[in-house]
Amino acid sequence: MEGHAPAAGCMLALACHFRIMADNDAAIPPPPTIGLNESQFGFVAPPWLSELMIQTVGLRVAEKSLALGTLYTPKEALEIGLVDEVVPPDRVLDRAHETAAKWAKILPAARVASTLSCRKPLLEKTLAMREADTHHFCSFVTQESVQQHLTRYLEKLQKNKQG
Repeated sequence: MEGHAPAAGCMLALACHFRIMADNDAAIPPPPTIGLNESQFGFVAPPWLSELMIQTVGLRVAEKSLALGTLYTPKEALEIGLVDEVVPPDRVLDRAHETAAKWAKILPAARVASTLSCRKPLLEKTLAMREADTHHFCSFVTQESVQQHLTRYLEKLQKNKQG
């Protein structure tokens, strides 16, 4: 990751086998961040994504992160296990290639089986709960209070962009 990875960006990162993030570059403020910040704009991460966060960083860290919508700097993300490595910005791509080459040496069938042994329970639960989770999410985000909060959040972003 060479830049910010909030919400869906963090989701994509959580789905990866190995996460490499660029360190802060003092010449390009603000520093990159990563996290599931949905609660900051009135949403809630879907249950399957919350579970993936819990599996990655542990229950208590995930609970606080999800409730507060925390976005972590690269060093903070490394400390909690949200990313596996932090490298200088100009080394991200090279390091990603090096890491991919290491993973590629493992027989794909063995790598997939190993991954499934860890992730299969969550995959099965996600599939079993898909309809209920979709209904819950849609019911949640269409609430008037959530819509009002989202509107205020988007207006704030627009003002920040203009000024």
